[in-house]
Amino acid sequence: MLRSFVPVLLASLLSYSTSAAVAQDNEAEIEQSAADLAMETANFLASQDDMAFNWFVSFDEVVDENEKVTFFRSGTIVLDRGTGFVAQTERGDTYRDFYFDGSVFSIVSPNENFYASTEIEGTFDTLAKSVQDRSDTILPLWSMLSADLPDTLLENVHSGAYLGTTLISGQHVHHLAFAQDDFDWQIWISVEEDTPLPLMLIGTDRQKPGWPQYRVYFSEWNLDPEIADGQFTYQPEDDDVKMSFPTMPASTAPATAGSD
Repeated sequence: MLRSFVPVLLASLLSYSTSAAVAQDNEAEIEQSAADLAMETANFLASQDDMAFNWFVSFDEVVDENEKVTFFRSGTIVLDRGTGFVAQTERGDTYRDFYFDGSVFSIVSPNENFYASTEIEGTFDTLAKSVQDRSDTILPLWSMLSADLPDTLLENVHSGAYLGTTLISGQHVHHLAFAQDDFDWQIWISVEEDTPLPLMLIGTDRQKPGWPQYRVYFSEWNLDPEIADGQFTYQPEDDDVKMSFPTMPASTAPATAGSD
């Protein structure tokens, strides 16, 4: 999946430094301990009915062929698989909020007082696939929330290693590194056996000049968030302007929402 995990989840997610203990040789194998820990996390996240967390991303954009400029994004996510999803995001002085209540999806710009809504019936996975196909909009970190994560996480990985334990902000974590054809990635996972949550992802896209990196930090995980009535439904203010929901050309839109 990480071919889709990268562009859909976060553009070009994940990589590890060349000093990591995973050889870049295509003949290398995935250490069983690394694969097992990665799958434990994937299965754990996919099994959660509810979750909430904060995230912070720093990412590089390459200009003039090899000069890298770093930008930032951050936000919060709340998911109830049976009810809906809400995310608040910020980049610089721009805000975007996303609401989904199982039937209506809304994109909101709270500081610019406009919003767009469209009907989408189904689950969060249906929403994420439909929105990407129909409007080229990427929901923040949606792949981490996908029920299909266990089936796709290591799909394109050809080598991987367990690099031991370390500390992130005082929390003990496992350090794993994996390689794919065009990019490599690392993930740091809590050592808590009952809650093997990811705390950090780092990556480099080796297809692009300058090898831009993506760094994702997770915090404030809550697996039993308090969800208020109507939290997943956007209620516009009196001065909000409703915009047309962006759509792709008909030839590129899926026949049905969520179709492959």
